[in-house]
Amino acid sequence: MILLDQEELFNTGAESILDVINLIIIAVGWGLLVMMTFVAFYYLRMKPQTRARNILFILCMLILLVSTVINISISWQALSDASSIAGGNLYALLDFDQLAQAGQSITLAIGDGAVVWRVWSLLPDATIFYPGEVVPGVGSPLAGISNVASFFINLLATLFIGLKWRGYQRTMKAVFPGRNRPVYKILLLLTESEGFFCAAQLLNIIFTSKIFPETPGFSQAQRVVLAFFIVITEWYPAAVIILVNTNNSPIAETIHYSERARLTTANVLAAAAHRAKLAAEDVSAGGGGGFEEEELPHVEVVVPPAGSGSSSSSSSSGSILGMDGGVGKEREERS
Repeated sequence: MILLDQEELFNTGAESILDVINLIIIAVGWGLLVMMTFVAFYYLRMKPQTRARNILFILCMLILLVSTVINISISWQALSDASSIAGGNLYALLDFDQLAQAGQSITLAIGDGAVVWRVWSLLPDATIFYPGEVVPGVGSPLAGISNVASFFINLLATLFIGLKWRGYQRTMKAVFPGRNRPVYKILLLLTESEGFFCAAQLLNIIFTSKIFPETPGFSQAQRVVLAFFIVITEWYPAAVIILVNTNNSPIAETIHYSERARLTTANVLAAAAHRAKLAAEDVSAGGGGGFEEEELPHVEVVVPPAGSGSSSSSSSSGSILGMDGGVGKEREERS
């Protein structure tokens, strides 16, 4: 066997091993996606029948269907390559490689829609129209432009949710020092998950760009990273739904403070300070200078959430994804 044949045989074996590794990663990821999707459906089924819940249900179903197409396409492409190596010819009516790439762009666009919708739900008056932000990820025929646009969309969403989390932390620290409330945990969870997904997207952009030389080691790492990125993109919407619902905390009321809620909070704090001052003056006047020190009465300040003036508004609170009654419905009731 000449040296050229040995090199060709080595490259063929390495490609076959990478194909098997990619198939294992994608197949395991698809199986976990099916399980996570049904868990997300279980949590969504427990929520009231709202437009927000229906949209999330459709998004998860689309992700599952497109993921199934991607899994079949990649598997068929691997079988076709193996057939050509063995000397056979596996006939295909479709270009499954292009079909898999198109499916990845679709799942990325669906995930971006969920991300931008989450940011949109945090805005007090819904001042952006979230489908318009996802157009670069859908309409572009180039996968590179789609990946870069998706990265910047997720990066802006991460920064926005992080600012919301920071502002909420400062507000609650002034009112409830030393307490980590459920809203704080959910906002931190969303910020961390967005940051993790942005890091995965940046890694994918680096490996898919042409700035590095095409060495055998780089090509092998590139294929493994792309396989993991496909799985992460498919997992992301269902995983966030599951993580948010396991905390089971409505946060729309505590983030969207109305003017009445702010005035109520200020009045409660002022009244508590006034009562504490009067109690201190009474103790000082009664003791005549030789009194024993007494503890001031403990005043617990409870900040009512926005829209808590009636039981109907408090019962229609929504989560950050609009799954517990719908953020839009709550805004209509307040107006």
